[in-house]
Amino acid sequence: MKRAYNNDKPLESKFHNKEGNLTMYSFACGYVERYEDGEDRLTLFREPGGWQVKGFVGGVHIWESFDRISDARKFCRKASALPRP
Repeated sequence: MKRAYNNDKPLESKFHNKEGNLTMYSFACGYVERYEDGEDRLTLFREPGGWQVKGFVGGVHIWESFDRISDARKFCRKASALPRP
């Protein structure tokens, strides 16, 4: 899945790292990362104690929890490879 952006303007480095992902500061401020691919869409956000990924893939509601942000991002990138109903 590709990451969706609100606009094409680059933001301050305080909010995005060199790969274009949100920083921990951004998540602490309440920002979320959105991944979209056609009708499939996922949102990655932080809650106390972990990282949550919610959305829809192939018309099926997805809600996964991760201890590490790298695992959550990897899941979002590979979500388009999930089996379709």
